[in-house]
Amino acid sequence: MLAHAGPAGDAALLATLNASWLAGHLPPAWKEADIQPIPKPREPTKLRPISLISCTAKTAEIMVLSQLQWRVGALHPHVFSLTRGVGPADSLLTLLTQANNCPIVTVFLDFEKAFELTSPHAIHATLARKGIRGRLLAWLEDYLQHRRARVKFQGHKSRYKELENGTPQGGTLSPFLFNLLMEELVALPFQAGTVLLSYADDLALVVTGRGDRLCKTQRALDLITAKCEELGLKISAQKSRAMTIRAANPACQLRVQGIGLAWTDSYLYLGVWLDRRLSFTAQLDYLRERTQARLNVMRAMTRLNAGATFSVLRLYYVQAVRSLVDYCALVLIALSPSQQEWLEMLQNNAMRTMLGAPRWSSLRNAERHQIGAPRHQGAVHRGQRLPPRRGGRGAEETPAGHA
Repeated sequence: MLAHAGPAGDAALLATLNASWLAGHLPPAWKEADIQPIPKPREPTKLRPISLISCTAKTAEIMVLSQLQWRVGALHPHVFSLTRGVGPADSLLTLLTQANNCPIVTVFLDFEKAFELTSPHAIHATLARKGIRGRLLAWLEDYLQHRRARVKFQGHKSRYKELENGTPQGGTLSPFLFNLLMEELVALPFQAGTVLLSYADDLALVVTGRGDRLCKTQRALDLITAKCEELGLKISAQKSRAMTIRAANPACQLRVQGIGLAWTDSYLYLGVWLDRRLSFTAQLDYLRERTQARLNVMRAMTRLNAGATFSVLRLYYVQAVRSLVDYCALVLIALSPSQQEWLEMLQNNAMRTMLGAPRWSSLRNAERHQIGAPRHQGAVHRGQRLPPRRGGRGAEETPAGHA
């Protein structure tokens, strides 16, 4: 919308942004949000709040974010979320590197309403310690204060309610401001062999080395808990889990705020299932379940009434199926030969579906599209619709090169 405002609209927008920056204040409309709850994909009974804010406010946030990132500089190397050049794979790789053929203790920490309970005063103090001064600090301080939100649901609107804590949900600045608090945690003075990895609000405490690793882990948890209270964050001991890798889970419990943490044999960390033996069997089962469901959708797309062409089927496979495999490619090297054969079967089944070939056909020359396939295969490559299949395994087939 703003891109089509024209010269007059651009001038008015620029004047508004400059006035806000010079005054160190935001217009009240920029601090208001409409919260639209939507059902969670895997838990339809629970709702996920989606916050909608002014697009003009987001434009101002983008400009301020660029200035803030330049002033702050690079964050701690163990802060991985929303950092240029790194992502969840880097966090996972760092964790696996720590477990290089040696036993480790890992604690996966879960926050209770992390973004909603964050203290604005803690963010302001962190910015001041980072050397942020002047108009930038004043603008950010006003950005976090006196914010209001209301709920919109099924055509009804609630009254506005002022929010005292938390980073603005849906804001462009919020993830970076939250990363500054996470940097305060990962930079704590831990003992040697202890690291804390942060990806957004997913924290993984990894303790390696000789000696009593449980005592080192408990000391690190005490440090993290005390710092979280200072930052206005609260660890959910009920949702947090502890796990030993390449060792048996001990009988004693680790504690957070006096509450014992449950030991687990596997944990879903950043979309990848980790287990105590690092066999990734649980991850393969998880991958099999999700890819099979999406392959069934792709098969349904080949029906006559769907009319999907080869290019459409291939695009769907790359975006919906292969993306699942690519995401966890980091751990696939640890799979056994039999497990790797299953991944090959997944690729072959998808290729047969895309080419319109029967399930029993060989894909030795699939890359050249010269496999035995139904006569309509050539039509698929020309962008035509798929005709209905006839016959079964004994039906006459014509090689693609002679169709």
